[in-house]
Amino acid sequence: MAIDLINTLPVPVMGFEPVKDDTSAIVDFTFLWANDEMLKQSDAERDDVVGKSLLDLHGYLRGSAGFAQMVETIETGAHLSMITTAQAGSVYGKKMIKFVSSPSEGGCIVMMEDVSDVVAERDAARGQLKMMESACDDAVNAIAIANVDHKIIYANRALCEQLGYTREELLALNIRDLMHEAESDVRQDLAQKLETEEINQYITDRTYLTKSGEEILFSVAVSTIHSTDGELLSLAHFRDVREERKAQHDLRSALVKAEEATRMKSEFLANMSHEIRTPLNGVVGMAQVLSYSDLDAQQAEHLAVIRESSTNLMSLLNDILDLSKVEAGKLEISRVETDIRHKLGGLYKLHKPLAEDKGLDFDLVIHPAVPSRMQIDPVRMRQCVENLISNAIKFTQSGRVIAAVTSKPVGDEHEVTVHVSDTGIGIAPEELKTIFDSFQQADGSTTRRFGGTGLGVTI
Repeated sequence: MAIDLINTLPVPVMGFEPVKDDTSAIVDFTFLWANDEMLKQSDAERDDVVGKSLLDLHGYLRGSAGFAQMVETIETGAHLSMITTAQAGSVYGKKMIKFVSSPSEGGCIVMMEDVSDVVAERDAARGQLKMMESACDDAVNAIAIANVDHKIIYANRALCEQLGYTREELLALNIRDLMHEAESDVRQDLAQKLETEEINQYITDRTYLTKSGEEILFSVAVSTIHSTDGELLSLAHFRDVREERKAQHDLRSALVKAEEATRMKSEFLANMSHEIRTPLNGVVGMAQVLSYSDLDAQQAEHLAVIRESSTNLMSLLNDILDLSKVEAGKLEISRVETDIRHKLGGLYKLHKPLAEDKGLDFDLVIHPAVPSRMQIDPVRMRQCVENLISNAIKFTQSGRVIAAVTSKPVGDEHEVTVHVSDTGIGIAPEELKTIFDSFQQADGSTTRRFGGTGLGVTI
């Protein structure tokens, strides 16, 4: 019954009795029996094997590790196993063989199994493991793996160096033993969600202590992974962010100070609006009065320069002060019922002569849907539209300028859009964003050729 059972095994199994010399030393073995798989792999009949000498049939086993293991099994009565490379002359060639020997009454039983594929997979797995360990150990950032009880089961070289522990010391610690006392219980909800796999990753800043007690602020990225046997583990990457966070804090502080300085500057200019405009208005007014006096040609020419310069200065000052009010949050919009068609017509009449002086056609087209009476801020409306029209005329050397006004109802109100187009120099697509910055024009040559401060579009 036992032989029948052994014959069903898919691996070679044999029974031996020892052959001893005059000193009782085992020098050979005699085949007592062999199962069908052994005969099949040896391409032999049972009578060719049973009762025959092991070394006569397989001389390559003389002095081999397998022969020595069989001797040790009989002498000690131990069950022994090893994996070895099959020797020359074996039916296994150069394959890896698992050689198992067990004691039996008067001898031993040997089983051999081809485990080449298993060994190859094991070696490949070991190679992958070694490669991953080398990659982790050579990583710039610190890495640790812990189980659900937060016990560290792996720590790379960077973590050991940054915290001042040996790898063995870290593997004896709990990950929370390394955390600053003030943070040992922080974000427990995140840790619990990670353990229950409600989330699989989170990133946070935490303070850890080195072996010497120094505090290190790490940005810690924690992810869940599973071991080969399905155990839930946490993988943590640690990045020292002390310098980075200090730089961010300094940058925020500098930004706050810069914003405060800008606000104070804008508030100062906004508050000085009246004080600055008043004396300048006096200069413009007196120049206007002088223009009606009896002046000779040279005096009239000088006065014209004064009037033009003071007017340009007033325009520039108004733009700067208005921009300062916007930046200081003090620009107020006053809603007044106004005839918008009349206001737009006035702007057209004001700029028509300027366009004609340059030989330009200038047209204003107002759609019939635009209401006559509206609640608007006429001063700001005039300022915005005038900037657009004056820019169009300024930057157009030939052709025409068109101002088209349309309107559409939006609830109980009307949205009025003023379109200003021209045949001027245009703006390159890459410059479209920059022209809305203060004191910014498309390029430096524009300022030299056409003048201006670059505040009109900003306002």
